[in-house]
Amino acid sequence: MKRFLAVLLLLVACVNGFCVEVDSLFLQLPSEVLPQLDRTARLNLLDYYRAGIASNVTDNLGGKCEISHCDSVLLTLNQGETTRLQLRLYADEGVVAVVETYRSLFAYSRLSFYRYSDWSPANVAWPNLQVSEFVRPSEEGDKAEWQIVCRKLEQAPFFCYEFRPGLPNLFCSLSVGLLSIDEQEFIEPYVTQWKSYTVRFDVP
Repeated sequence: MKRFLAVLLLLVACVNGFCVEVDSLFLQLPSEVLPQLDRTARLNLLDYYRAGIASNVTDNLGGKCEISHCDSVLLTLNQGETTRLQLRLYADEGVVAVVETYRSLFAYSRLSFYRYSDWSPANVAWPNLQVSEFVRPSEEGDKAEWQIVCRKLEQAPFFCYEFRPGLPNLFCSLSVGLLSIDEQEFIEPYVTQWKSYTVRFDVP
């Protein structure tokens, strides 16, 4: 009961603008975004993390979930070995960014921005990422093979995103998992692993 009242007071305060922290938004996150975990499961995850207990919670699909990081603006939730969810709060703009990263045969991320007052999409000036931003030209070797590999990447570009503690920027990388092992080894020396981007808002 005490925990319920504390959470209720926290949510009321945040709704009225007195405080906003990412853990309260994790509890409010719509089921359309995080359908696998109900409110009780999310509360348990937060309790385990705050207590320093290395324990997970089983979601409604049978997967094991654990919070690996949580501060006032960034929360990282690991859902098994293949899925990661990150929430990054931008309180001054009234926006929360949500990054869903999936790892199977290859890795890719889905990036969304919401106004947390009503969980409607937020207007964010986000660049249209291009493969050429991450792949440096080959100065030697087989130019024809280089061009073939680059064309394959351009036909099905997949990008991974992540937020890092203490930093406001979003980090991006190019996923090359759809290439063969030989193609990955060929292009690896010329691929920039991570690039940092500033998140620019245009929120009415």
